[in-house]
Amino acid sequence: MRESIIEPVVWIFILIIAALLSGCLDTTENINPGSSDGHNNNLAPQPVVSATGIISNPPEYVDQTLVDAVAYAGEHVTLDASQSYDPDGHIIGYRWFFYDNTVSEQSMVSRVFEIKNISSLKGLPLIYTIVLEVEDNNHSYGFLEYRLGVIPREYTLYFDSTRLSWTKPGESCSGIRAARGILRDVSRLNYVLEKTVFLQPCRWNATLYIEKPVLAHIRSVTLILYNGTGEKITEKTVNLGLVGFWREKAVSFSGKINREEEFRGIELVITGFSLGEKINVLYGDGKASFISFDFLERF
Repeated sequence: MRESIIEPVVWIFILIIAALLSGCLDTTENINPGSSDGHNNNLAPQPVVSATGIISNPPEYVDQTLVDAVAYAGEHVTLDASQSYDPDGHIIGYRWFFYDNTVSEQSMVSRVFEIKNISSLKGLPLIYTIVLEVEDNNHSYGFLEYRLGVIPREYTLYFDSTRLSWTKPGESCSGIRAARGILRDVSRLNYVLEKTVFLQPCRWNATLYIEKPVLAHIRSVTLILYNGTGEKITEKTVNLGLVGFWREKAVSFSGKINREEEFRGIELVITGFSLGEKINVLYGDGKASFISFDFLERF
């Protein structure tokens, strides 16, 4: 009786072994390495991003190995995932995860990317990381990390009393007086940023609105840009000539910065004389003295 029970069991075991050896029974699980859920024979969807509103030829200082695209701050950038595809099905859902913890479920999104804390930047571009998730009809997911580099078109700073300001000040002025009514040959004013700002190679231009008595004479006006340690970055002088019978003048400067710099402030030097009356540098309103750094113009 015992032999009749054991014999069928032995034969079943022999048949299983034979099937395995002949390849008739496959015990491996086919999981596509691209599938996010481990379903058999299910290929993961492939996210694809295209962008408009980006710079086709970014400046040389941008390391394009760090980013997928580059855009100017304040510009609308449109990200399009509609070309995403699924090798064995179709896409049924999109989700964009943004840096500010917002989520969009549209295939196409449009956003403005800003540079808000300019003084905290230690280099450019400022990189925004966006994650795209796509879902297919088998509920598998594909992910793509998209890195958008953002750079400024320009910085504009306004002269205001003893500082440089990011916003246009109210109407005011700084007066340069002769000491005790005697003739003063050179007068200086300093304008300082609250925090240093990182500059890429650029061109800059500045306009100072100066008001003086008719009989006061200004021979030249010099702007000296300096860095966080007080070292000179660049200097520009405008000579106003011998004839100075004017009361008000806009004095313009231009120059370039050839390398990366940490900009802190400006020293204004005026040479000439005034017999006790003020020479004013005007701020705000329609005569806002300013300096602008242009990162678009190449040289």
